[in-house]
Amino acid sequence: MNGAIYAADMWCVDCAEKIKQRIRATGGAPKDEDDQTSYDSDEFPKDCDKAALNTVEHCAATASCINAIELDGFKIGCWLENDLTAEGRVYVIEAVRNGRDGADNQVTELWALYYDYLDFESDDCTKVSATVLIDTDVLTEQRALIGTLIGNLCDGRTGFCIRRDLPTLFGIQGILDTIADST
Repeated sequence: MNGAIYAADMWCVDCAEKIKQRIRATGGAPKDEDDQTSYDSDEFPKDCDKAALNTVEHCAATASCINAIELDGFKIGCWLENDLTAEGRVYVIEAVRNGRDGADNQVTELWALYYDYLDFESDDCTKVSATVLIDTDVLTEQRALIGTLIGNLCDGRTGFCIRRDLPTLFGIQGILDTIADST
């Protein structure tokens, strides 16, 4: 995702920088802006991690967005290029279908262009028209997290897990199997 979170909203990079400049001018910026753990996103914009969301995100500045998208008769905040969860894909498909069935909906037509890998014609709105690729950065991060979890549950001296059934107990056996199969 290309943007930042500030005051419980998502902002494009340029608008977030404008907010940062305004806060700096009043002396309210954190001492170390790069240490995002040292301040809250309500105080100063924080960069967003690339994450799949349940909805399409546009800059919260709406028509005032530095990179606003101009449509027939109005402007909207620029698209933040976020990925969609399974729920998000269903939401977009249904919104595009509803827009096509009724009045001309320019925003949902944009979404159809942004997410052109979705199958807007199928009766099953959970289908995707192309294979959804696994983000290798996310997969690496998941492997590291699971490795840390398993490492914390195992005895480092002997290499034996305290309980061999812990992956099953924590419901992560399927995740471990999926990761093993994808390598």
